[in-house]
Amino acid sequence: MPSQDTLARFIKYSESLIDSCEKNPKIIGLVLVGSTAETERVDEWSDHDFFVITESNDQEPLRSDLSWLPNFEEIAFWFRETQHGLKVVYNSGEVLEFAIFDCDELRGCTVNHHRLACGNEEVERALSTAKNRLPEVVVGDDLADFRHFLSVLVIQVGRARRGELLTAGQGIQGAATTALLKVLTRQLPYDRQLDTLDVSRRFEFAHPDIGKVIADALAQQPEQAAIDLLEISEKYLAPLWSDYPHREVQTVKEILSWTS
Repeated sequence: MPSQDTLARFIKYSESLIDSCEKNPKIIGLVLVGSTAETERVDEWSDHDFFVITESNDQEPLRSDLSWLPNFEEIAFWFRETQHGLKVVYNSGEVLEFAIFDCDELRGCTVNHHRLACGNEEVERALSTAKNRLPEVVVGDDLADFRHFLSVLVIQVGRARRGELLTAGQGIQGAATTALLKVLTRQLPYDRQLDTLDVSRRFEFAHPDIGKVIADALAQQPEQAAIDLLEISEKYLAPLWSDYPHREVQTVKEILSWTS
C-alpha cells in the first residue's frame, strides 16, 4: 500500500490534470490507464499514464506545446517517444507517459486497466471499442513461443561466446525472457494482477517464487543466465505442460554443449 502522502500527491496531480483537460477546448476526453486508474497500486515509483483525446487535427499542436499540462514550468525535460506518445519528467521526479489520440486512433488501441475521467459519448464509444480489442489472457501458441525462447538462447549464447556480451545480454533479458514468460503465464494459474499488454509487468506479484528465480537468473552473465532460464523452464514449466518439448530442449543442450 502507498503511504498517505504518496497517494495524496499522486491523486492531486491526477485531479489537476483532469481540470486542465476539461478547461482546454482542444481536448474532448481523458482516459487514465494503469495505476493512474487503479490507485490502490500506486507507490512512490508510479508514473502517470493516460490518453488525451482530441478532435481530428488537434493532436499535433498538443504534442508540440505542453503548456496545457499542470505545473508546466516545473518540467525538467520531455521527449517524443512514439508517433502518438510522449514522456515527461518533472523536477520533483514525477513522470508522465501519455499519448494523444483522436477517436479513430483511440479505437485502434488496446487498453486494459483504465478509467474515463472525462469525455463525451463519442469518446466513450471509441474507448469501448479499444477495451473490447483486449484479450483477457496473453494470447499465443505455447509451442511456437517456447521454440522462440530456445532459438534465442542458441543465437545469443553464440554471440556471447563470440564476445558480444552486450547484445547477448539484451537478447536473453528481452526476447528470450518474454517468450518464456508468455508460456509460463498461460500455463500457470491465472492472476488478475498480470498485465496482458506487457507479460513481464507484475509477474513477480502473481508468482513471487518463480519471479525471484528469473530475476536472479537475469543478474548473471549472458550464458549463465541462459542456462538458468532453461533450468527454470524444466523445473516450473515442464510439470505443468503435458506437451513440454523435452526432445527439443535436449537438442539445444547438445548444440551448446550443456550436457554433462
